[in-house]
Amino acid sequence: MDENDGIIRVQESIKMNVERVIFPLPGLFKSPFNTLQEWLLELCNDEPDTNSVAEYCLLYHSQSEQSIVGFVGHSYSTVGDVVTRKISFTPKHMFFPLPKREYRKLSYKDASEKFYKELKQFTKSGDFHNSFMSKNIPVNTNFGGQIWPE
Repeated sequence: MDENDGIIRVQESIKMNVERVIFPLPGLFKSPFNTLQEWLLELCNDEPDTNSVAEYCLLYHSQSEQSIVGFVGHSYSTVGDVVTRKISFTPKHMFFPLPKREYRKLSYKDASEKFYKELKQFTKSGDFHNSFMSKNIPVNTNFGGQIWPE
């Protein structure tokens, strides 16, 4: 106990098993979508067939001159002191390469902030509100926290 604040600090160790996403190689990945908006609309129509999703996550990955984003659903389970995060949902079109002309010259921080703002704007659309993504499950990012619910 620290004499100054009356708080007992305990450091606990939790073990976590995590399934990770492997992003496609830049330049080798082609998307059927021309814009981020088109890809996000497609995601809204690709509802998971499982109830095991605890959170959705939009992932940002930048490698050389190509930024790629992805979307997955995670589930969590705990056995003893081990927490396991599994990928329980992957949509048909899991990845989208962000437009080079808009993102190439941006730093990681600036690009992820731009992507975050576009996502926040999308959460205000009717397409988003009518989709499975807006229903009782948080939508997070791997770079800027939760985008839904606000």
